[in-house]
Amino acid sequence: MNGLIIIPAYNSDNSLKQLLYSIKANYTLNVLVINDGSSDNTKQIAEKYSDFVINNLSNFGKGKSLQKGFEFATKRNYDFVITMDSDLQHPANSISDFIDLHKEHQNSIIIGARKRSKNMPFHRKMSNYLTSKLISLRIGQKILDSQCGYRLIPKPYFENFMSKRTGFHFESELILKFGLKNVKFDFVEIPTIYNSDIKSNMNNLFATFDFVKLFFESFFW
Repeated sequence: MNGLIIIPAYNSDNSLKQLLYSIKANYTLNVLVINDGSSDNTKQIAEKYSDFVINNLSNFGKGKSLQKGFEFATKRNYDFVITMDSDLQHPANSISDFIDLHKEHQNSIIIGARKRSKNMPFHRKMSNYLTSKLISLRIGQKILDSQCGYRLIPKPYFENFMSKRTGFHFESELILKFGLKNVKFDFVEIPTIYNSDIKSNMNNLFATFDFVKLFFESFFW
């Protein structure tokens, strides 16, 4: 199977090199980095250590970057895509677990599932619980971790990855849209990692408002 790893990256020069090195040391999958208008050395690191780079002229957002990645995967005819964050929350050694589960459930979208342990900040723990619970109720299927960006998406779903939503909740939108179409989700347990040295680009207040808006919009699709 021919797979592509997509990594959206914004000002990630303190973590991206390590992530790319870990992937390349253990896997032969192609890696595409979407440099989302970074002002640091993300572009230079991506061009040196990944197979492909798309450079956004400005900071378009994670959702828009992922959409560009799936356009690329569609044109190159990849069999599946694995999405990863650039901040080292997604360990490269879990890639094989995603691929193994994909071989067993080739029509499923596979999502990383983190335990809501003490390693997860309290506000993230509550947000994760509430969004996962609401999405599970909405689609009639248990979603263990709606906010994890570590995912494997099979080729048949690539063309449905277009959206006007450009931020973090693009990923929640996808679960809702696919779940309402009765696509099955499977899960790979991954460790809960939060690096205090790496700043998150998520605005919690805006993210909460955006999710509430998205959730109610889903009743009118």
